[in-house]
Amino acid sequence: MSDRKYEYDLTDYGDEEDYEEYARQQDKLRGYDRQRKKGSQKQAGRTSAGGRNGSPAGKSRAAKAQGQKRGPDPSKKRSHPVLWFLLVLVLVLALGSFGILSSLLSGLETVRINPKVNSQAASDTIMNHYTTIAIFGVDSREQDLMAGDNRSDTMILCSIHKSTGEMKLISVYRDTWLELGDGSYGKANSAYAYGGPEQAVSMLNTNLDLDIDGFITIGFEGLADTIDSLGGIDLETGVTEEEAGYLNSYLEDMEYELGTENEPVEAGQQHLSGIQAVAFARIRYTAGSDYRRTERQREVMKAILDRLKKAGPFGLAKAARTVIGSSACSLTKTQMAGLILKAPFYKLEQSGGLPVEEYRAEDYIGEQACIIPDALADNIRWLHASLYGQEDYQISSEADSISRHIYESYHGY
Repeated sequence: MSDRKYEYDLTDYGDEEDYEEYARQQDKLRGYDRQRKKGSQKQAGRTSAGGRNGSPAGKSRAAKAQGQKRGPDPSKKRSHPVLWFLLVLVLVLALGSFGILSSLLSGLETVRINPKVNSQAASDTIMNHYTTIAIFGVDSREQDLMAGDNRSDTMILCSIHKSTGEMKLISVYRDTWLELGDGSYGKANSAYAYGGPEQAVSMLNTNLDLDIDGFITIGFEGLADTIDSLGGIDLETGVTEEEAGYLNSYLEDMEYELGTENEPVEAGQQHLSGIQAVAFARIRYTAGSDYRRTERQREVMKAILDRLKKAGPFGLAKAARTVIGSSACSLTKTQMAGLILKAPFYKLEQSGGLPVEEYRAEDYIGEQACIIPDALADNIRWLHASLYGQEDYQISSEADSISRHIYESYHGY
């Protein structure tokens, strides 16, 4: 008689593997391991006493019987075929999505730029753990994102931790008075108009101790099309009565200038189409002026990221296809595909604007209303703490020289 106290019917559990797993769990719960140990001790006693199992043949039969009683060795874990199938399926979908995106992005023309790079930033080991991208938004009515009087009314620095997916978004206010990457000084948004994305990236690198990995420039219509490809967006903050009035005014302007649809928006929580979201991001005449406008732009960016997280592989591919014809960038198609595929895992941790309130002044330089970073060095330290977690960052001699020049030339201007 078997010393196994509990027996199970194989026919109740489908295949043998399911039955064995169920039996092992039940044995463990009911103390079968303890009973088997006692039975083994009794068997060993009979063998050492020279009983029938003392002969070689007896030993063989005993071992065989004991093996039948024991069942499968619990210490030898099998890999369930279903788990292997799921793992292979995930890999196939991931590689398939990458292949689809790479195929869709095959028409992407990478813009080659050679911006100035701050030597201290280029060798910074902490910053090398992040991908830093400059995002420019331009009001291009001729669909030429690289030429013409394209002032970058939107400038957002985006840092993404390569391992954790932690994302930070910091706006650089367009009216900030900075060194423009060519030795001259002026409003930050004019660097793009003077020398395109190369000079704009040089300006950001030079003033702020950065080594930007690439840029993406998108116009109003391109941003609207991208949002529409994701099915629109929802804003956490909703739309105020004051904002709704300006938003609808912008919709009328864009209907006249670009031939876009004009569907008015009411105050409250609203699901916005692409062109409505662009109009929302353009508002600058409410309380907070341009500071509040950059907040709206980051709100739209966050809402786009939320939609990307829910889009799935084919939704991501659709968004990527839309981006191709509506943006200019220095990223390769492989880099772009990698960023898009990782989008569902990004975690937006912080956003803000530069210069920060305690380290800026507002004044006129000539006839231009400007934001003067009269403590640029402190702004740089705040920026590096925000983007890269560098709480004790020491600014470069180059950036320190620019900071001193701005303070001495324009403080109290």
